[in-house]
Amino acid sequence: MDHPDIARVEAHLRKAERPVVFFIGAGMSRPLGFPSWVEMIENLIDYGLSVKRLSEEQAVVARGLLTTYDYLGCGEYLRQKMGHRVDERLYEIFGGELPADLGVYDYLVRLPCAGFITTNYDSALESAYAKHFRRPLDALLSDDRARLATIGERKPFLFKLHGDADRRKFVLSTSDYEHIKTNEPLSRFLYSLFFNYELVFLGYGLGDNDILTVLDLLSRDFKERGPRHVALLPDTVTADLRARLEDKYGIDIAPYDVAKDGHRPVLRTVAQWFVNLADEGADFQARRGPADYPALLREYPDLLIPEQRDICRQGLQRLLAMPTHWGLSPDGTPRAANTAEGLIALAATKYVLGQDYEPADEVDWLVGMQGDDGGFLSVTIGEVNTHTHALCLLALAQWAALKDEIPQILADGRDWLLGAVRADEPGWARFTDDTRVAVVPSLMAFGALLNLDAFPRDTWIQFRDQVLINEQIGHTLTRTAASAAAAGWALWFVGQLAARGLVEERDLRLVDLALKQLTNRRNNFQSEHEAFEHIKKGGHGAWRSWHHPTAAAVALGAMAWLDERPEQAWEVCGRALAVVLRQVADSDAASTRDGGDHAGTEVFTFVWMYGVWALGEALQRLGAGRIVKAGLVCVGGRRLLLLRKRGRDLLILPGGTIESGETPAEALDRELKEELGVMPSGVGFWDVFTSRAAFEPGVELEIHAFEGTLDGSPSARAEIAEIVWFDVDSDDENDLSPIIREQILPELRDRLA
Repeated sequence: MDHPDIARVEAHLRKAERPVVFFIGAGMSRPLGFPSWVEMIENLIDYGLSVKRLSEEQAVVARGLLTTYDYLGCGEYLRQKMGHRVDERLYEIFGGELPADLGVYDYLVRLPCAGFITTNYDSALESAYAKHFRRPLDALLSDDRARLATIGERKPFLFKLHGDADRRKFVLSTSDYEHIKTNEPLSRFLYSLFFNYELVFLGYGLGDNDILTVLDLLSRDFKERGPRHVALLPDTVTADLRARLEDKYGIDIAPYDVAKDGHRPVLRTVAQWFVNLADEGADFQARRGPADYPALLREYPDLLIPEQRDICRQGLQRLLAMPTHWGLSPDGTPRAANTAEGLIALAATKYVLGQDYEPADEVDWLVGMQGDDGGFLSVTIGEVNTHTHALCLLALAQWAALKDEIPQILADGRDWLLGAVRADEPGWARFTDDTRVAVVPSLMAFGALLNLDAFPRDTWIQFRDQVLINEQIGHTLTRTAASAAAAGWALWFVGQLAARGLVEERDLRLVDLALKQLTNRRNNFQSEHEAFEHIKKGGHGAWRSWHHPTAAAVALGAMAWLDERPEQAWEVCGRALAVVLRQVADSDAASTRDGGDHAGTEVFTFVWMYGVWALGEALQRLGAGRIVKAGLVCVGGRRLLLLRKRGRDLLILPGGTIESGETPAEALDRELKEELGVMPSGVGFWDVFTSRAAFEPGVELEIHAFEGTLDGSPSARAEIAEIVWFDVDSDDENDLSPIIREQILPELRDRLA
């Protein structure tokens, strides 16, 4: 919610200029399964009918009181007719065990406030406070007269105005309120509260007569002389009631759309205060709380996007500020693996950060690392390393439009990789002379081949089934300890299969195995160091190592399963992204305890590369991305010219992204030349279409569509794998990207009719 009064509360919480007291209503507890005030009374009426303490006629009377908002009068009537059954039922509704995840209460209790007042019967506030501070938050009730005089000494205090289910005391009726009105210590406390604190009402309708009765108590002799208070209220509040609240009671109203969003804007506001205040405090940051980040990421991702974007941009700027090409450290010798990682990071942030750097020098350098046999050399050892080779293929496929010869380079690399599969075990060794299949290089190799339309399914099935037999995912295919990095990359690759509709039931078993392995809270997702013996030609051996960016791998993998495996995937993804943020933000720190990755005094750049990759993907997945493209609608008869990119199944329009400084028409000319080797002719603007992107989850796609023809015969180039003339009457629409299937094709058919 964007409202001056909400900003005012945050400023007071931050500066402690005026103590804030939160006044909590039933709307705050609805997500925990508790009823609203109206639902509670309806439940009591239904219960009274079921136990034969209410007749049908009496139920009609009770519901009549309810429809006139006379909740206290209705409660009085139910007490008269149902007796002790009322309290029994209320205890059944509000007593009992609470869920481990207390939602917004987990954030509310940690805001710097003076205390809480609630009309709720449940114990969510007390439970959340004890959970985070490991000490009780003792609740006072209206009949605790002797202790009310000391309530101001409690920091924070908790006063339960309507009673407490655990103590089986419930304020429900008119006569119950009469006792409150005659309670002089309570009146003095409420009177002092109204004049000395800023009250913030959360989760109320405030049009309810019982709540207005409380306000009458609070504002006795107020006469417009006290401080202003704030209430987040549904926008259904009438103009008369709003004027009454603001002018008589001194309560400024911040409205929200309850019909559209329920009470969620209130919950989000509390979470927003928590994130903003926590990130500014010296003692705590939201991304440093292992339990908080996953929950915030799942429920309120928009609150976390600004920091993710800032830190992603920070890491990207570091990469671009380094000397051309990239090595293990900022000043180190350029290496093929690190250059490939940097190129992948650039591609992941092209849309979400709007970076327009074209890494032509890096692509040229990486192309030069390919040997005559098609393998990409590791400059460190002068041999082909499967892991490095697969990374190079993944990277160059992302930037295929920069060089005409890249399709052939990728084809040669594909052939080398297919020829390097071990004969005795399914998968790839890290080096051709190794004796064991390495899991992460193999997963990278499977991913590269899938992207190049050369997926060796039989090899994958054998590899996957061996992992399932092992019942854990480690660095080598057999006889190895569990690895969080390997489990993360396993999730990543099976996610690639799922995105193409190629996933099988046993693939999903691998997903479950990986998530089970990663949900172990002992995994802190810090980078792993894998040592292995490399036997050089001639028989000389040496121990080498590979540093695995565990947090980024886990985040990238878990992101693919947020919808299908939400309970586990959000938890794993959130914890991993929190580590990624810390690593990228703190990677210049002088100590590994601050989150950076170092060898002595040397800082490793792969933290930035993989961190930027993971954060770029996260920003896309959480809805922070937007792609603007130019596309050509080229029709021959009743057939539409479409393209399929390498490694993708869905058909798209010819064209591509509009770069900085380009007009849509200029972008169309450039992209058609790169993709098809021809230029358009007879071009005229058609329309602008907006939809979700086909291949980037969470990204919005805007296409500036032109109609025209092609000047010459097109041929598939760069990243284009196939040219298709799609019959608009008979071909399968499931082969089309969403924006073509749902918007462009129907409009085209209308034009052709």
